[in-house]
Amino acid sequence: MNKPAISVILPCFNAAETVGAAIESIQAQTCSDFELIVIDDGSTDGSLAEIRKYSADSRLKIVTNLRNVGLIDTLNAGLRVAQAELIARMDADDISSPNRLEKQLEFLKDNPAVDVIGTNMVGFRSDGSTLNFEYPSTHEEILAAMLFFNPIAHPTVMMKKRVITMLDPFYQTRFLHAEDYAAWAMLSLRNIRFANLNEFLLQYRLSDKQVSSAKRNEQHASAQLVRKIFFDRRGYFPIWLGRLHNELCEVHFHLKHQRIWVVALLTASLPLFAHFNPRAPKARMILRYFKDIALPGVKSSLLYQCISKLRLFIRRFACSFPN
Repeated sequence: MNKPAISVILPCFNAAETVGAAIESIQAQTCSDFELIVIDDGSTDGSLAEIRKYSADSRLKIVTNLRNVGLIDTLNAGLRVAQAELIARMDADDISSPNRLEKQLEFLKDNPAVDVIGTNMVGFRSDGSTLNFEYPSTHEEILAAMLFFNPIAHPTVMMKKRVITMLDPFYQTRFLHAEDYAAWAMLSLRNIRFANLNEFLLQYRLSDKQVSSAKRNEQHASAQLVRKIFFDRRGYFPIWLGRLHNELCEVHFHLKHQRIWVVALLTASLPLFAHFNPRAPKARMILRYFKDIALPGVKSSLLYQCISKLRLFIRRFACSFPN
């Protein structure tokens, strides 16, 4: 039997009401050369019975955890059984556009240097309201944004299997609720190239029950750890300035137009990091950080509130550290 072109990994825990629609959205793909690996993580709400309704489809592989082990271990289990050279992600409460896999596959064929490809997505709520999630498109924009937040939407990802072998395990428990952000950051240190399609190819269900809502504090802590490792290994800043950067990221985390600020920051100025002299007086380094990296991003009237925050940081930290 020939290997499929794509392995789609879909973890499921207590998603009986939505997992059927998620499976059907993959079954309806215009690219039909895939295997769909659905891993039930010890659900107690009848999810497994819902999944088994689709077992007549030979492309469907059902894996069951005897007990709930959590998303990270479940994802790693899915990676271990995947046969294809391309791995796509899908969540049990989302819906993929019919041409999602086809468009990502075509992009990777046309751009062989790219290893990880995501897309934009549309968030939707049960009341019918929607919210667009747009992400930086090019590798350079993605690396710039990665210094501040996760610039690749995990449930939209398709990646080459070879990148999975670069991390052991690929998803790591020390980055709870930010395991994907950590993977992208560590892969970037191994010269893996990223891209996002500037198309909305996934419908992302918005709910207060989601990890991003229910576990926000833990997610923030893990994201801070990711940024610290990212900074330390790239040698961008000394640790104390990395802490300042983390605080700045948290200030902007809830801004409605955060993406505008972040993407504008470093798209054309990644080389600026190489100009920081670790021996320079701390206050001077802080001021240069804001002058060369943070302030250029504050160009939109929608983000005017950023300016006062930046000034506060300058005054606070320039006075806190002796030269």
